[in-house]
Amino acid sequence: MTLSTYLAATVTEDVARVAEELYQVNREMLGTPDAVEPIRGPEEYDGPGVRRIDHRPGIGLPAWLLMNYRAEGSKAIPFTPDSDWEYEGDELEEERRYHERDPWRNGTASIQVNWDTAYSYRGPHGESCSDLHALYIEHVGRWLDERGIDWHWKNEYTGEWHHGRDGLAEFSRFHRPGGDADNWFQGVMAAIRANGGVQV
Repeated sequence: MTLSTYLAATVTEDVARVAEELYQVNREMLGTPDAVEPIRGPEEYDGPGVRRIDHRPGIGLPAWLLMNYRAEGSKAIPFTPDSDWEYEGDELEEERRYHERDPWRNGTASIQVNWDTAYSYRGPHGESCSDLHALYIEHVGRWLDERGIDWHWKNEYTGEWHHGRDGLAEFSRFHRPGGDADNWFQGVMAAIRANGGVQV
């Protein structure tokens, strides 16, 4: 299982150039070796005009980097309910509200950055994946702030989008012993043990 953290930036001019610069900022931040070439090309999932700059998975970095951008600028992605899912109760309306709050999907943002790190990650000083991603958000957020670029980030644990550094101080605690993610994980493990464990 992994922590997948999104940062969405609202760039109105020279989006492709800013995306390239932001990719380099992330590349240096992650300590990407010079020999690692990015994967570049169209990203069909989010509609026409979306380009991607990704790292390959499994190259030994603390996070897998995935970036999308719209060279022509922001564009809303229409909400389309999943035809393979049977929605119950308020699920469909909640899905619609989630879509409307997402800056990449609602057309507010033109660049989206995603860092993906295993929950089991521990840094050299005992940092969790949440601590690591909070540092990434802070570093990239500072770079964006210096250029007057508005940005949001998503707390995967709660599903909430935050403007700038709002909510960042609380983010790290989720993966510490006794934090929300730890409590969730302990509950999952208890359920697995109660049902006969995991067959490997």
